Amino acid sequence: MLREKFHWNFQPDEKFFDELWHEAYFIFDTNIFINLYKYGKTSTDDILEIFKKLKGRIWLPYQVGIEFTKNLRKTLYDEIESSKKIKKDVLTLANKLYAILV
Repeated sequence: MLREKFHWNFQPDEKFFDELWHEAYFIFDTNIFINLYKYGKTSTDDILEIFKKLKGRIWLPYQVGIEFTKNLRKTLYDEIESSKKIKKDVLTLANKLYAILV
């Protein structure tokens, strides 16, 4: 009786967690969507698979939409610039290695 009356003071049982995982709505922060452009392919694919499994149970707050559209262009630009820098660094290293070996 105490458990029913003051349920918030007791550890939920396994049935509660099973129901929660199958019925709950999920609300994600903007960063989970922005970071999809920063993660490697495997991580991104894994997260997108999770989103597919949660289809119909993901709620996107208006503020998250605003932040995502506001920050997406800069995120893409930063990722492109990072890739350019990596390419430049690899070419520099390859040229140094070539100079040593030849």
